[in-house]
Amino acid sequence: MSLPVAYNASRPGEIFVRSYGWINVFSWDDGFLYDEYQLVTTGGGAINAGTEGVFFRDIQNKTARQTNMSLTSQLPSGWEMIVLNIGVHVQGDIAEADAKAIHEYGYVEFVLDNSAVMKSGPVTAFPSGFGLHGHVDISSNTAQAFIEYGNGLPVATSVPPLSIPIILTDLRTFRGSIRFYDTISGLSAAATIKIQMLLHGFIKQPAM
Repeated sequence: MSLPVAYNASRPGEIFVRSYGWINVFSWDDGFLYDEYQLVTTGGGAINAGTEGVFFRDIQNKTARQTNMSLTSQLPSGWEMIVLNIGVHVQGDIAEADAKAIHEYGYVEFVLDNSAVMKSGPVTAFPSGFGLHGHVDISSNTAQAFIEYGNGLPVATSVPPLSIPIILTDLRTFRGSIRFYDTISGLSAAATIKIQMLLHGFIKQPAM
């Protein structure tokens, strides 16, 4: 007895239903694409002018915590994404001066097809709406701060969606970048600063 459906391995999401024909089956989900760049300060505690990190391009040997990209700068076959927000988040337990340097001096771009700049500006123009937040504990007349340095409030509703969503397809390439135009000194020596870019929106995937 033949099966009622068949699959086209070369065209994800496409199945053949007997007595009907070929149909496309997809799912739409609210989700993220993310990637991490690790910036290392110099032995003298500085970020040199011209330092640049790229997101979504260099994904080799990264763990699932660092990226959920499976292809370099591109969506898998049959995928699409409606990007509603682009956020930049500084991760980890780092010194205050290091965190301030990223937020105050970093310049960020999100680019399609190596030439179309879809959004650009300082790190503070890319609030993530996610991440940890700090508080102050006052005891014995002494204020003790406990803080993780975030970019904006860690509340998704605090970040308005893009006025015009960005549409990604499997036929387009994309990348993010963070660049430092000035030499920044007075930082932790040889420290690793983990910077993550997150794309939030609706993701379309082949169901099979």
